[in-house]
Amino acid sequence: SLQSLLTFRWLIYCIWCALYLWIKDQMESRKRQIELLHAENAARDAEILMLRAQVSPHFLFNAFNAILADLDRRPASLIPVVQGLSDYFRYSLITRQSTLVPLGDEFDAMTNYLTVEKARFRESLVVETHIDPSVRSLLVPGIFLQPLVENALKFGHLTSPTPLHLRLWISQTENGGAHVKITNSGHWVPPTTSREADQTGGCGLSNLRKRLLLLYQNENLLQLTTSASETSVTVQLHLPAQA
Repeated sequence: SLQSLLTFRWLIYCIWCALYLWIKDQMESRKRQIELLHAENAARDAEILMLRAQVSPHFLFNAFNAILADLDRRPASLIPVVQGLSDYFRYSLITRQSTLVPLGDEFDAMTNYLTVEKARFRESLVVETHIDPSVRSLLVPGIFLQPLVENALKFGHLTSPTPLHLRLWISQTENGGAHVKITNSGHWVPPTTSREADQTGGCGLSNLRKRLLLLYQNENLLQLTTSASETSVTVQLHLPAQA
């Protein structure tokens, strides 16, 4: 009948309207989720860059003092020191807006950093560094080695017999990632205040852990151990093949 046909058409119309509204709501919901994800990613990237930028200014002051100390007595010995300082800050400026950088560039910057520290401490510091060529292209957080090395230098000089031995060793893992191992002679000094816990080692181990968590969503990448005889401290960092 005509009434039944009109009722059927009205029912189909209502179903299509409901389906349209449901699809529209789903699309708007998905759009909001995407916008929220973009906002969270932007906030995460901003926080990573902020944490990355918190590098200790004391390094620059100490470098200039080391240069001034030898300016009259041994000017020729300052050439690699000034070159290392220049290369290190060039790297810092070039990568200041980069969340991720090649591990080889990060390692080279840290060897320049240690060249300056070696000029400062001379025979009181023995440095050994190595990186597997196979991991040089791996993308890693920028300026992530400095807080680890700063920590090793700071507390190593406080607790180690002279000379302080510092070893930076980077090797490839089975899954194509990198194993970073930094060992210094001396023993572990636990932080006594929240300030020390957050700020030891330049931008600090706490900030580095935050950066690693933001990038890799893993709280267990950074590990700290002491030798059985408590004569050395080792920090190990396992970086996955992809960030």
